[in-house]
Amino acid sequence: MNKIISLLIKQYKIIIIVIILLIIEAYFTLALPAYTANIVDICIKNADMPYIYDAGKSMIIATALALISLILTYFLAIRLTAKFAGDLRKNILSRALTFSNYELNEISKSSLITRTTHDVSNIQMFTRIFLTDILYAPILAVGGIINVIQLGIDLYWIVVLVLLLIIVLLVVILSKVLPKFGKLQKIRDSINRNAREMLTGTPIIKTFVRQDYERNKLKKTNTYFKDTEINTNKYYNLIPPTLTLVMSLMVVGIIFHGSFEVQNGTLLTGVLVAFIQYSTQITASIFPDFKCVGNAAKFYCFI
Repeated sequence: MNKIISLLIKQYKIIIIVIILLIIEAYFTLALPAYTANIVDICIKNADMPYIYDAGKSMIIATALALISLILTYFLAIRLTAKFAGDLRKNILSRALTFSNYELNEISKSSLITRTTHDVSNIQMFTRIFLTDILYAPILAVGGIINVIQLGIDLYWIVVLVLLLIIVLLVVILSKVLPKFGKLQKIRDSINRNAREMLTGTPIIKTFVRQDYERNKLKKTNTYFKDTEINTNKYYNLIPPTLTLVMSLMVVGIIFHGSFEVQNGTLLTGVLVAFIQYSTQITASIFPDFKCVGNAAKFYCFI
């Protein structure tokens, strides 16, 4: 694990630039709801068309700057992770060449093949998602929370309740999914081992007429892998629709309770709209983290 982190630390300059770009992107993204609130409360109410045009231009500029930051972030993250994966494969190869006979017997060749191909690719993907999504999520969430506090609305308890529900959902999904990734890793190694044995022992298999036996053995392993992966993805694929439902219920709750304050004149409509947008951004920042749960679990199993 320390060696993997040390390879990333070598690229610390690019990582710092990526973090700065993420902060810039979050800043301009969080600026949009404030413009929306002003348009609703000031421009529409007073029919101030010049202010609407100015606010619209500002929103277009903010969106463009956020988009440029996003493109640069992905460009740098992809270049960094590609170099990181190459260095990781070199280290694995260098380490494997120093193994003694005893170590080679302890670690199967099929497992080494899996580590240098599939596992490194997953680590590369996880690193890219970490730099572009996981780091961005807390930045966006913190900025959204600050803006929600500045609005001074007492409906924040709805957002807190939704976040608690999401945490409970995360714990439940992890308890079902996490143990299965280690099992999938072992089955994948078994498939690679069986395929390697069939390829290297083809003459012997033909000589002793063992084709049906080897075919059934590989079919049994493949079926077990398929059933395990389907069972794992069955829980994992529940995450997006469940989160969408929770976010929709949150918006409904905010509109329901906020409508009474708007009716009483204690809350402006534009401020309520901005609060809904900030709350949605805070909750939506959890989406990338959930998408990375599986990759993080796989990453943990690999190392």
